[in-house]
Amino acid sequence: MDLEKKHSRLGIASFCIFVGGGLFATAMITAGMIKLSRTRMGGSGEDIILGGAVLGLLLDLVALGLGIAGLRQKGRKTVLAVLGTAFSTLILLAILALVLLGIGPALGWWRWLPGFGG
Repeated sequence: MDLEKKHSRLGIASFCIFVGGGLFATAMITAGMIKLSRTRMGGSGEDIILGGAVLGLLLDLVALGLGIAGLRQKGRKTVLAVLGTAFSTLILLAILALVLLGIGPALGWWRWLPGFGG
């Protein structure tokens, strides 16, 4: 009788979606940057960059949900579920920080900082 615990399938899916989705989104953003740098007139690569970023965000949300579900499974190894959840959370927090840094000056959030005041 085999008493060794198996990995959570949801945890495996979470980790694989995080890694695969991150690589795919990075490739799309890179392709958009290359297209953007090579266009002289006409179409640009902004649509590809935005599509890659949105796809990466959605896949990270899916990976986070699957990771949390994998952590809730009883009698299974949770290593991959922890990794998928942790990495997806870090990426989502980084996206949130970039958004806040981008809209902060426009809303006047950093008036008290030297160089941002007016």
